[in-house]
Amino acid sequence: MDLIVSNPADALGTLRMPDSPALDYVAIDGESFLRGKTEAWQSLGMAEKSKVLAEHPAMVQPGMFFSQDPATALAPPALAKTVLAQDVPDEKITVGEPVTVGDHTCTPIHADDTTICLSDERANGARFVDRISFPGGTAVLDIKAMSRPEVERFSTDFRSKLPLIRDSVDHRIKMTSQILRGYKGACAPTACVFTARVTVTYLGPTSDPDASKAVPVTYAWAIDRDGTPMDLDPECSGALLIKPGTSEDLSCTAIGPPVESGASRGQYHGEIRTSDRALTAKEYERLVDLAADNSEKIAELPDPARAP
Repeated sequence: MDLIVSNPADALGTLRMPDSPALDYVAIDGESFLRGKTEAWQSLGMAEKSKVLAEHPAMVQPGMFFSQDPATALAPPALAKTVLAQDVPDEKITVGEPVTVGDHTCTPIHADDTTICLSDERANGARFVDRISFPGGTAVLDIKAMSRPEVERFSTDFRSKLPLIRDSVDHRIKMTSQILRGYKGACAPTACVFTARVTVTYLGPTSDPDASKAVPVTYAWAIDRDGTPMDLDPECSGALLIKPGTSEDLSCTAIGPPVESGASRGQYHGEIRTSDRALTAKEYERLVDLAADNSEKIAELPDPARAP
């Protein structure tokens, strides 16, 4: 993991398995999102779904790849609790000899099975945490405090990545679309009504609160007559909410110019493209507002190098 994580647990960065492409990572409000190529998803053990996941960013829940949300666990307030080691008896806290980390040294503090390395460099008496090694070598975190320009750049970059969240999908949702042959209208040389049935299925546990949450579905019809794409009315594309376990019928009427009597032309072909979304438009707008609010709060924080 190579992440920048803010105090409110907004995060940007990449996740990468050895010798594999990286996945882009964005997190906000306890939700994590990944985007990557097919090969990157395959490296995470998602070979069966890798092609589908590569088409859109994906919202990932704790338990999919991590036991808990990475950004929430790595936010400074959460790491501070680890550094305090309040649940570790004093007799299990020892100080080791300085070790080299990058281009400087730090002093390791062993708190039971966790090691916290404090930088020897001081800023107004403060010592910064350089590294945290968790029990059994399960994870080693190298930590670096950000400069004020880096903080400002992060806030700008973070807001520019929010469209990735807007377009994300939920891997627990399965959606099927079936063109219905029993057209609601007559199919003639000048007009044809196409109807499709869209069904949403939730693949997670039925006890999960999300199992009954309405799923945002985008759709767009594409219809041609004799191979020529047709202009369609606005109602032939859009978005709607469908609850898991239910279906919705979507129709689109295509109207073409008249043809001569007895002509063999006037053959229509239609298809519907559908995609689910992890967030509704309202949920996405709330996260955009939250990101702006978090950015303002971060801007008000003192520079750690100048903090008393």
